[in-house]
Amino acid sequence: MGCASTRVNARIERDVYCTVRVANRPHFEGTLLWNGAHRNLDLLLTLGLTGVRVQEQGTVSIRPDGTVLQEITAYYSEGVPLPTDDRRRAGAAGDSLHFRQTFEAENPNLVHTALTRATTHGWVATFPGRDQLVMTRRTARASTERVAPPAG
Repeated sequence: MGCASTRVNARIERDVYCTVRVANRPHFEGTLLWNGAHRNLDLLLTLGLTGVRVQEQGTVSIRPDGTVLQEITAYYSEGVPLPTDDRRRAGAAGDSLHFRQTFEAENPNLVHTALTRATTHGWVATFPGRDQLVMTRRTARASTERVAPPAG
């Protein structure tokens, strides 16, 4: 992940521009801009830079308990698969879905995260298990090592 920041810390100040690569290809790219009126970050991302036409708009804020909250609306171009239980695709006019992701630090090396989407029945995991993910810090060496694909 490559990010340029003028200043980002627990207080969220200024702006960030990121390009995240998966399998050495750009996965998403976007910017987070400080919104002084609302005291949070405004978010704008383009996903799937290799042809999937999805844009996310939203905010990133820090709750009083230290939990980071990302709330976004994803906009899907015609024909793009939607992350829904019925596996439908966006229609001719496109489509949109509302998502929420939280990040809660248990300690400096362990973060619990949940990714949910709004439905008519309330907030549900985007996919099974996505509401109870755990992220762990890797060493600098481990984060740059390449993992060989399984043989076969």
